[in-house]
Amino acid sequence: MSIDDRTPDVISDPVDWAAHFWDQQALDGDERRFLTLTSLLRYQRIVADAVDVKLKAHGLNMTDYLLLMTLLLSETGTRLISALARNLLVHATTETLATDRLESRDLLERSPHPTDRRATCVTITDKGRDAARGHQCTHRRRVRHARRHRSRRRTAARRSDRDATVRRRRVETSLQMPDVITRPCCNDASCVSVCPVNCIRPTPADPDFFTAESLYIDPDTCIDCGACVDECPVDAILPEESLQPADEPYLRINADYYRDHDVEGGLVDSPRQPKLPPGDLHVAIVGAGPAGLYAAEQLVRTARISVDMFDRLPTPHGLVRAGVAPDHALTKGVEKNFDRVAAKKNFRYLLNVTVGQHIRHEELAARYHGVIYAVGAAHDRRLSIASEDLPGSASATDFVGWYNGHPDHAGATHDLSGDRAVVIGNGNVALDVARILVTAPEVLATTDIADHALEQLRSSSITEVVVLARRGIAHAAFTNSEFLALGSIDGVDVVIDPEELVLDATTEAQLAAGTLDSTVATKIRLAQEFSARPRVPGRRRIVFRFLADPVEIVGEGRVSGIRVRKNQYAADGTTVTPTDTVTELATGLVLRSIGYRCVPVDGLPFDPDRSVVPNEAGRVTDADGAVIPGLYVTGWIKRGATGGIGRNRACGQETASAFLDDVVGGKLPEPFASRDDIESLVADRGGHPIDLEGWKRIDATERAAGKAAGRPRVKLVDAAAMTALASPVTA
Repeated sequence: MSIDDRTPDVISDPVDWAAHFWDQQALDGDERRFLTLTSLLRYQRIVADAVDVKLKAHGLNMTDYLLLMTLLLSETGTRLISALARNLLVHATTETLATDRLESRDLLERSPHPTDRRATCVTITDKGRDAARGHQCTHRRRVRHARRHRSRRRTAARRSDRDATVRRRRVETSLQMPDVITRPCCNDASCVSVCPVNCIRPTPADPDFFTAESLYIDPDTCIDCGACVDECPVDAILPEESLQPADEPYLRINADYYRDHDVEGGLVDSPRQPKLPPGDLHVAIVGAGPAGLYAAEQLVRTARISVDMFDRLPTPHGLVRAGVAPDHALTKGVEKNFDRVAAKKNFRYLLNVTVGQHIRHEELAARYHGVIYAVGAAHDRRLSIASEDLPGSASATDFVGWYNGHPDHAGATHDLSGDRAVVIGNGNVALDVARILVTAPEVLATTDIADHALEQLRSSSITEVVVLARRGIAHAAFTNSEFLALGSIDGVDVVIDPEELVLDATTEAQLAAGTLDSTVATKIRLAQEFSARPRVPGRRRIVFRFLADPVEIVGEGRVSGIRVRKNQYAADGTTVTPTDTVTELATGLVLRSIGYRCVPVDGLPFDPDRSVVPNEAGRVTDADGAVIPGLYVTGWIKRGATGGIGRNRACGQETASAFLDDVVGGKLPEPFASRDDIESLVADRGGHPIDLEGWKRIDATERAAGKAAGRPRVKLVDAAAMTALASPVTA
């Protein structure tokens, strides 16, 4: 049986497998160079495996041994943990796991850096010195093997031309220096689609993708090709040697993930657009946020599909512009992807247009083969407690829109004259609100925070923000990266009472047995570390109170305090029940952050219980469950107000795929009116549509003002002013 007749699962020889891969992919270039490199890497693996067998007899692996030797040969026996992976030429996660193993055997110990509280040192113990000295013979054998390997590599290099040699050296070097995913990760999985060895988890095909807090790189599979670094829209993936002290904890977070997760290497199947029948297609997307733009991204890849995107605001990008916190500039880098979509010739913005007012749903359905609604969830959930509507009580939706310059909230005012604010909720938005309230104004002044908010925050008297969570730390909804980032705010203490870190019985048992989900275990560990930190008098504070339920907002004419009941876990170990203990916190500002809800859309069915438009994979269904041809939803209006940018990407792609499948299946009605009259129709009803060029004028004006002030941009917040600026200048 020839190589070409076999399938990869029955090919045991790596070089034969490489030849099969090359043939199957019909790649260009000289096959012999690829096979030579495969052979060299195979030899290197054989040598490494032989050394590992010797070390395993002593309970060590190669990384363990090299880590001990590095510390043994250093002058003081101590090195920064962030520098060790760079010294060893291994992935930072691999080094962190090795440190954990060796520390558990008393071969080394961690200690805080004497001057930088963000950094950690590792010191070899006397027991570790004895272990390292006892295995130096193994090291000498490894050196001899390495010398032979280098000799063979030089011989192979001489057999190829100079360019091939350069390429080979780049690959050989990069194999030793993978990357780390850090806090800005937006989970949009752009990196997954370009990874040639499928080493980033979870992928959109994995069951836990939609609930994952971040993505993680597997150090044993990664070949450090750099594709993910280039593709990441928010610059969250960093070479290990580029990590700053504040990023060092992500080494441990990545390591924790792979304690109970695994990854299988291989090629990622790139989804292909189905072959469409002849003729042009027109799609309207209502909502210019991430979910809508990701759906558009997939559709405009086909030149015959034209996309018109409507939004009631004069600016696009939805919550990336108006929801992402101003101090998270890297996360907003995803806008670069959206700009590439908008630049397509078959894409058109129709911003500043309200569907239902300037144009009706029926009119869109008459002009487009498909209409996709991506309108999000603009309304907040309420507490339903006494005095919730007193002045001084507001939703996080209002507060976030206020500091981000959303036109609907720009005119709001918030009383910051008291020394304490209370935030109800334990998601990322609650943490954003708390962080903005205690961050120094001079730091915020370097961001794109709205000017009116910055001015008021400069005179703020708030020194403490209390974050209330109904359940315990194990059920907290915030992500570990956002939780961790609170500890890096200058001049701010994170305060957690150790006695409040109560776990339910199931979580406690799993944690003790080592079977608890690594993400939850990391959250608990971070909270314990925060609770053990010393507090510095005079600093601002973020105080977490777990198992605490608001029962009443108090005040005469405006908020003066909030009553909070202590909760406890019931006998079943999972249910939260109230106790008789009620305390009152004095505060002049209460911000609720307990989630968002969708509202009905004119012309579409609505499920009030789930707060979504009923649908099947994005296809809108009627009251009887039948699909309504040509009508689709994506984003929060499709699945409820859960998930961020990453989930919206997968959601938008699913809906776009549903439309394409319906085109192929001949399931869509043919439009019976022309879309050429859209702009005049809107104008006749008092609308002023803003196209891409109009948005570019707004964007350029904001960026120019920001450049002059040393900021990314200075946001315009008045819709009328933006409309005037976007209008083309006529002679």
